[in-house]
Amino acid sequence: MRCRNYSVSHFHLNPTQCAIPNDRPRYYAIAVLLEDSASLPIIDEVHVLRKDIDNSLLNKWFANVMETDADKLDECAPIQTSIDPLNIRDDKGVKDVLQISQFLDSRSNEFSELYVPEKLLKSNSSWCFDIVTPSDKRSACFTSSYGRFIRGTGSVIIKNLNDSVLEKFKLVSPEERTFESDWTKELAYGDLRYFSGTELARLFGFPVDPATEGDGRESSTFRFPPDCSLKQQWKLMGNSLNVRVASKICETALRLILVRSKSSDN
Repeated sequence: MRCRNYSVSHFHLNPTQCAIPNDRPRYYAIAVLLEDSASLPIIDEVHVLRKDIDNSLLNKWFANVMETDADKLDECAPIQTSIDPLNIRDDKGVKDVLQISQFLDSRSNEFSELYVPEKLLKSNSSWCFDIVTPSDKRSACFTSSYGRFIRGTGSVIIKNLNDSVLEKFKLVSPEERTFESDWTKELAYGDLRYFSGTELARLFGFPVDPATEGDGRESSTFRFPPDCSLKQQWKLMGNSLNVRVASKICETALRLILVRSKSSDN
């Protein structure tokens, strides 16, 4: 990329850094063509970002990124784990992650198709479920195998909020639990359910309609096709990037272009 006159920046970011309660760390890269960046037509369409370009902190951060790229042409550029000007802090310092409840459908608990099948619930393999509650601020990484396999494919929600049950499972990973052959004796069919497709879409940053009425969030146009089954929705979401994080990466690229453009004008 460098030999073709691109300025490259590397990032490793997690949705939790955008306040979304889901662990999905991914690698992202930005490549800006230095020669043509000032003439890209997109510049005229991002006037909303222009007001921030004069911010000294912003300029300093981007200048450091680009100086690093220039100074280490023969080395691998460092991987950024935060984007301070966009308030994307290091994952370890994130404190304002939202609760899962803010991403849930208002009636999902009523849909039996989301319930973990009774046969599976009573099997020993269900021990591997990553169990979360609506009040939690984390969920496991969802994959395209969600709903087909148990271990490492995503979290399920526990509906039975009995204190003894919560004490046993809340925020405890399968590896930290001690196996008991009758561990599900306190769970009945319907107590554990999968996330719906639209709930996953929200956790992936897609602009879906509000989870509950009157919460102040704007309605949007994202919809699954009418003939898209629940399993297809799970698979599609599991193969997706997080839109919120990707949008921050795109915004960073646009700001880099604008900084380049402003520098070339001067």
